[in-house]
Amino acid sequence: DTKAQVVRQKGAGYVTLEVDLPAVVTLVSGALKLRYPDGVRLINIYKEQGEIADALEQWELADLVDTESLVPLVERRGRDFPPERELGVRASGTLEEQAQAAAQALQKWAGGVHHG
Repeated sequence: DTKAQVVRQKGAGYVTLEVDLPAVVTLVSGALKLRYPDGVRLINIYKEQGEIADALEQWELADLVDTESLVPLVERRGRDFPPERELGVRASGTLEEQAQAAAQALQKWAGGVHHG
């Protein structure tokens, strides 16, 4: 099969076209009505029974690609984790006391950070 038939809407009617393969075909939204598959046919396909299952072409990876030429794209180099998080302290007291405790904690933290 080197050709495909395409039905195209033209005005109030339709036109059937025959195109060479490969071809790119687009669909207009709403062109196809939703249909639910027949459950029995699906089960038979999975069980590899029936005319549809016989018509399906199955490929193995070796049929498509030279498996010896496959090389992993990712290399494992180890793990690097961030340091453990320091837990905070809850401030209590009046708003002024809480603000003072927060300011002292920030000064202590800023003293341990090296600016470069």
